[in-house]
Order: sequence, then C-alpha cells, then structure tokens
Amino acid sequence: MSENTYFTVMNVTFISSGDLKNFKEKAATFNNNKAIKFLKENGQVNYSIIEVEDADSAKAIILWEYKDKEAREKCQDYWNKWFEFDDNYIAKVTVSRGYRTFDWTSLPNLLEYGQ
Repeated sequence: MSENTYFTVMNVTFISSGDLKNFKEKAATFNNNKAIKFLKENGQVNYSIIEVEDADSAKAIILWEYKDKEAREKCQDYWNKWFEFDDNYIAKVTVSRGYRTFDWTSLPNLLEYGQ
C-alpha cells in the first residue's frame, strides 16, 4: 500500500433514478480511452461509481483514487472540464478528500487469516 494514496470521495443524492442514470452516462462518455490514458499517465489510479442500495432514493458514492495528492492536482484540469458540459441531472453533493491511512495490506499478521 502506498502511504501517499490520495482520494476524493463524493457522496451524491440524486433527485431520481433517471438523474443517476444520466450522471452515469455522462461519466462513461467523459472517461473515454484517451482521457483514461492521460489520467493514468498523470497518477490517477481509478475512478469508481458505487450505487448505494437504498430503495427510497438514488444515491451514489463517486471515488477518485490517485497515487498521491500531486497526482490529483495534475488531473484536476481535466476533471474541471466536467462542468463545461450540460448536466442532465439534479443532485446534492458532499465532497471529502484525504489520504488512505489504514487498510488490510498494512496488517503485519495478515497470513494468520488464510491469506
């Protein structure tokens, strides 16, 4: 595990499942092969949309993973272009950023659990 792995986590509540669908379609278009190549070359490790299982609302967690904070800064110009295109959805958003400080790969006795 890289001790410098840096994340942006966005919790999103959409007004409808149709709005979530529109968001995912925009994300699929925005994350084309050329973009992914550029982002990976600049230190972005992954981009994920996790749909929250909640029958009463349309929620998602959007996760950007970078090798470090500097990589996020290099990739940010690309991600800011997101706002240049019309959005066909309404959503409430909360954004958090920070470093991964713990995960299973940092446990010294992981082999005791059958790994």
